[in-house]
Amino acid sequence: MCYTVAKYKYRATDEMTLTKQKTHRLSANQRKRLGQHHNQSGRHYVKTYWPYLPVFAVLLAGLVLNHWVGHQNHSVLGYATDVSPTVLLAETNGDRVTDHEPALQINSALTAAAQAKANDMAKRDYWSHVTPNGVQPWAFMTAAGYKYEAAGENLAYGFSTSDQVMTAWMNSPDHRANILDTNYQDVGFATANTPNYRGTGPETIVVAMYGEPVGMINTSTNSYTSKQVPLGTVAEPVSYLQLAANYQWVELAAAAVAGSAITLFFIRHALAWRRVLVKGEHFVIEHPFFDVVLMSALVIVLVYTHSAGVVL
Repeated sequence: MCYTVAKYKYRATDEMTLTKQKTHRLSANQRKRLGQHHNQSGRHYVKTYWPYLPVFAVLLAGLVLNHWVGHQNHSVLGYATDVSPTVLLAETNGDRVTDHEPALQINSALTAAAQAKANDMAKRDYWSHVTPNGVQPWAFMTAAGYKYEAAGENLAYGFSTSDQVMTAWMNSPDHRANILDTNYQDVGFATANTPNYRGTGPETIVVAMYGEPVGMINTSTNSYTSKQVPLGTVAEPVSYLQLAANYQWVELAAAAVAGSAITLFFIRHALAWRRVLVKGEHFVIEHPFFDVVLMSALVIVLVYTHSAGVVL
């Protein structure tokens, strides 16, 4: 846009004539200071508050979605009714066959031991392999009449399906080792529902107990064994992102997306406010829709990093 400066002169004839001086083109910064960078209708290109309204709307929607995701994996009663010992066994043996290991057999004594442990955890509201009074999980096996050469235990809660439980266990090195251990011949699965488990609301506790019965020979060493697998002491929260992708690079990529979205948003708006506060220009944000895209990417990553359950 060109701006013309007019000047009046008086000549000897006392006649007033209008002459034009050379046209001057103002820079973009000068036009911003003069408020002339807006369209001809006089409306601001982007008002100061406008870019933040859709951003806040996206963040609010993200909070609502995150809350919903945290509760969607429960039934009306709040329990994961889709966790089935039959499916857990089928997926366990599928993983063992893939790893060239023999299939496990359901053992009634281990099933009774696993159920007793699950019920005890639900009743006394604790999350540990060892009971509050120091009883080891092997005591439940012995009480159920199972005599073992080797034994192990996997725990989980918060998951909605058997597939989620198995994926979480297989993604954890210690739990995966239990599932694929060559010593084990038998397994028992059990679940227990509790209306308010450790203050998290209704939950389903899942217990798996693995065992090698007395008298079984370890073919790899051609000798008898007698051991108990070391128990984990740190609970491992498992996110929906970890359930959806078994590769560590996916988690790193999600973190990079979230970090980039936050960084780009703050750089854009920091520069805009610097022009306002330092240079005295009007607040201008070009392409505000880009901010919505950035915040949407951040919200999606945060929702998928929500904890789907916990294993121990």
